[in-house]
Amino acid sequence: MVEINKNENFMRSRNEFLDAIAGVKNEVSSTIQQIEETYDTVEQAKADYENFLDAGDEKNMSRSLAAIRDANTKRDKLIKLLPSFQSKIEELTKKYDLIAKEGRALAEKLEKKKKDFEQQYEKALGRLIGLDGSQTRIMNLQSEFEKAQKRFGIKENIKPKL
Repeated sequence: MVEINKNENFMRSRNEFLDAIAGVKNEVSSTIQQIEETYDTVEQAKADYENFLDAGDEKNMSRSLAAIRDANTKRDKLIKLLPSFQSKIEELTKKYDLIAKEGRALAEKLEKKKKDFEQQYEKALGRLIGLDGSQTRIMNLQSEFEKAQKRFGIKENIKPKL
C-alpha cells in the first residue's frame, strides 16, 4: 500500500514537472517569437521610412521612426527577460535531479519486490509441479491394489475415494 502511494506521489511530481517544462518552453518560445517580430517591425518601418523619405512625406516618416523606437524599446524589454529563463531552466534541472533520484529509488524497490514475487512464484510453481506426478502415483497405487485383490481372491471391491 505504501509503495502505491509512493508511486502515485512520484507520478504526480513527474506530471507537475513535465507541465513546468512545457510552461517554461512556451514562455521562451513566445518571448523569442516576440523578439523576432520586433526585428521584423523595425525592418518594415525602415523600408517604409525610406519610401516616405523619397516621397517627401514627413508625417509618415515620423510615424515610421516612432514605430522603430517602439519596436526597439519592446525588444530591449523582452531581451531583459531572457536571463530569468536561465534561472528557471536551472530550477527545472534541480527538480529533474530530485525526481529522477526518487524515481530510481522507487524503481529499485519495485525491482526487488518483483524479484521476491518471482521467487515466490517459482517456489509455488515447483510445488505444483511436484503434485503433477501425485495423481499418476495414486492411479498406479489403485491399479496395484486392484491387482492384489484379484491375486489374493478378495471379492469385496474396496476403492478409496479420490
